Amino acid sequence: MIRARESKSAPVGVVGKVLRILEALDASPAGLQLREIAEQTTVNKSTAYRFVAHLENEGNLLPGSAQELPTMRPCGRLADLWL
Repeated sequence: MIRARESKSAPVGVVGKVLRILEALDASPAGLQLREIAEQTTVNKSTAYRFVAHLENEGNLLPGSAQELPTMRPCGRLADLWL
């Protein structure tokens, strides 16, 4: 039986959180406000902000159209992969 090697690094909870954010955005083609992202994913709002900002800086999210507050939606490489 092959045993998995024990890792000395921290668990990769970040990946799960980012995936939850991307799944929430995928389920809402019109985009989501930061508050909605945090509520739907149970990711702390400040953490969600950092992830969303990073994805936006990398060209993977764009501000969407909204009447009052900006929303975020996938774009570029991420949108191509997600479809």
